[in-house]
Amino acid sequence: MQFRTRINRTLDSKKRIVLPPGFRDVLLSRSKDGRMVLTTIQDQCLRGFALPDWELYEEDLKEKLDSPNLLERDFARLIWCGAVEMSADAQGRILLPKDHLEHSQISTEAVLVGLGDFFELWQPERLEEHKNKDFSGLAMRKKNPGQPPAAGDGEKKNNTSAPRKRPRPLLFRR
Repeated sequence: MQFRTRINRTLDSKKRIVLPPGFRDVLLSRSKDGRMVLTTIQDQCLRGFALPDWELYEEDLKEKLDSPNLLERDFARLIWCGAVEMSADAQGRILLPKDHLEHSQISTEAVLVGLGDFFELWQPERLEEHKNKDFSGLAMRKKNPGQPPAAGDGEKKNNTSAPRKRPRPLLFRR
């Protein structure tokens, strides 16, 4: 199961937001009791992970904290220091901490965006700014004929029935 879709939500007076049923299903399928981590990220939004997925990201963060690259260390600190473990209540609501609301500038409305192994919470106008960028250079980019095809391009599919292990999610581009 993956986090998918985009949905608008209104925060209640206690700054709680109702997770969509599909998101709750993903959390329950990946984590005992639906435990999750909500953290701040550099795009001034919030990112939510099922607890076991977050633990994989933590391994990368630990490595980055020892990096000689100051930018990598600062990035790892931003992600890790914003991490809060939580569970949805019986109505599927999570409480958004005050510092997370300030970081993301979410006040009364938020947009939940499913992105596979995690989801993000955005302040609606900020997400619109990102959506309205010119992506034509990416959409129209052609493959370099001098480079070999990417894995899976033009290859025959292996039709074995062996169970597939979910790959470890990547936090950092290497």
